[in-house]
Amino acid sequence: MTLKKFTPPHNDLPGFYKGEQAVLRRVYQTYVGQVEKAVLRYCSGPDAECLVQDVFTMVIESSDLRAQFKGGNMSAWLTTIASHRAIDFLRRRKRFCFMDEPYSIDGNLAPSQDGEASLIHHDQEQHLQKALELFSIEVLPRLNPKLVSIFTLRFVDHQSQAEAARILNIPRGTLIDREQKLLSILASFFKKYLKENS
Repeated sequence: MTLKKFTPPHNDLPGFYKGEQAVLRRVYQTYVGQVEKAVLRYCSGPDAECLVQDVFTMVIESSDLRAQFKGGNMSAWLTTIASHRAIDFLRRRKRFCFMDEPYSIDGNLAPSQDGEASLIHHDQEQHLQKALELFSIEVLPRLNPKLVSIFTLRFVDHQSQAEAARILNIPRGTLIDREQKLLSILASFFKKYLKENS
């Protein structure tokens, strides 16, 4: 059975706004291809898959977001959200690198000589352990528990993003957002520490 294009008539909109499962399922089945195509303009692979699912997770979970749709072209509305999400993701990736990438926190230093992943340049690696210990004592206790969980999984247990998201039972896109907040805090702390102890 072929699904008809979902440009909701008035009798479908209330169900969409209420988050009725059958209506949202229909939206997903009808428009996942268009959303994926929009995201693939900016990234590919697991990142693209994560962003596609993240868009629909937002639509499913956020009644405020659904309320922004005023009827008409659902495809254009969803692909606009997807494109903005992908662009935001790329901007964050440019500002920060993740722990499983062999580059520094500012994204422009060379990989460490031994090829291992690191947040900071190999010339500064001698300070990393001490800085992390101080961060754990001085900063971590004041952070949101959600960020603490990500710190533990990514920085202590060295889990991948995909595995950390699975353990926390959250979309990878949500984990990326939280990790960016954590990396911003870490970057500020490390730069201050390295300046004071260089």
